[in-house]
Amino acid sequence: MTRRDLLLLAAKAYGVNFAYGLMEEMGMVVKPEPTDLDSLKGLLEARRRTGGRCVTIRHGDTVEETGLKQICEFEKGAYFNPGPTRIPHWHITIDYCRKFKVPLAPWININEGAYFYQSASPKLKGQRIRLRDAIADTTGYMAELVSRSVKADQADLVLSPDEKTQVLFYLTRYGFLDRDGKYRGSQRRSYKNFAGAGPGQSELEQPYALADLFESGLGGYFHFVNANDQQSTMLEVVGGVDKLARAFEANLRSPIHFGCQVADIKTSNNGVAVTYKDAHGHLSQIESDYCICTIPLPILKKIPHNFDVPVASAIKQMTYANSTKVATEYKRRFWEEDEHIFGGISWTDMPIGQVIYPCHEIFGKSGVLVNYTMGPSGSQLAALPVDKRKIAALEMNAKIHPQAVQEFKSSVTLSWANVPFSEGAFAVGDFIPGNEANYQLLCKPQGRLYFAGEHASRISAWMAGSIESARYVVKQIAMAAGKSTETKAPVAKLE
Repeated sequence: MTRRDLLLLAAKAYGVNFAYGLMEEMGMVVKPEPTDLDSLKGLLEARRRTGGRCVTIRHGDTVEETGLKQICEFEKGAYFNPGPTRIPHWHITIDYCRKFKVPLAPWININEGAYFYQSASPKLKGQRIRLRDAIADTTGYMAELVSRSVKADQADLVLSPDEKTQVLFYLTRYGFLDRDGKYRGSQRRSYKNFAGAGPGQSELEQPYALADLFESGLGGYFHFVNANDQQSTMLEVVGGVDKLARAFEANLRSPIHFGCQVADIKTSNNGVAVTYKDAHGHLSQIESDYCICTIPLPILKKIPHNFDVPVASAIKQMTYANSTKVATEYKRRFWEEDEHIFGGISWTDMPIGQVIYPCHEIFGKSGVLVNYTMGPSGSQLAALPVDKRKIAALEMNAKIHPQAVQEFKSSVTLSWANVPFSEGAFAVGDFIPGNEANYQLLCKPQGRLYFAGEHASRISAWMAGSIESARYVVKQIAMAAGKSTETKAPVAKLE
């Protein structure tokens, strides 16, 4: 059997899992017998580290946007994931965490004790509304409306008397309706006064008006945790998400060569020629039988290549999200001590978008809150100079948590649209009209070059998307290489 060497030009999160996947296919990890693909020469990566967007920022780390650098001043032990953070319980990512013994912990995605805060709502402007109250009231009012329709036979349903009784019973329990089928508040809401013992009684807060809730736009947030990739249980990597990328790297037998930037790609039905600049500025060229290209599309579209016109157009047109995060360390965990918020997310229409509460180090002395936003708000924050961005985030956090300014310690921020070798957070995928046709083009090889990464998967934005893409493309190349009888040469992977 003729041996084949492989070279991968990448070491982002999906770059290292591609390498590991190739090793699996080659029999270098778990298979007792090798296939036609036998060895991995090495990996070349444009950055000076592994992981790509799968990165964690800690004390002393340099955070770089184009032309700007920050030094993280967090206390030792504190950290911030500017890229991926949470892992759905059914994603394949879990399998690799188990394989590599990367410890996981529960991630609290929904906490009814967190807040809605609307700055533009005429009726509820400036009010901190507990999620439990908004959810209870919206659910209750909607149950009342449907109950009314069913009773009056106005619902577009054909129900037998027994079915009608069961539906009304369900709506009563679901919405906490009274005997008259009215919603007047429920035990799901917050207490105005809580009597834990003694002769007094607890008193619940009065519900908000239905018109005020919908006018404020709060109903638009409820869908978030209903998506199957946001449902409990969510998980996080203990100590920082970069530990997963490092685990992939630690299981490779070949070195990663950092600081190597792809300068030109030429592909054909016989092979691929790649020109790159190494860390010392020297140009080199690699010719290979096959190439896996996981370069983010905002970067790839700038690299000279000879792809077909429709493919080149798809690369240029694919939309990327502009995710911006601001992580602020506070001297004490006032959200826990003063407001009993342990994990979860507060939502706002202000440009910061979300306030994400840490799920680890409960009762710790200090803590880090993360603002996460994208779209127009993300672009608005990204356009600010770094120092002004951090100040703006602190001021907006203080509207939800007045303690923020007094308890401020330090902060760091990252906008992925401004980050070299990324220039975007993730591919938006099929949420944008026209992207499906572009996606289909990226599923097919250009000659012997294969596209892969989260942007070439059905679950873009997630680490699992890159892993699923890796497994698919690795198998395609392994099958093609096994059937080929041509001269054996390296397989290159670009990142």
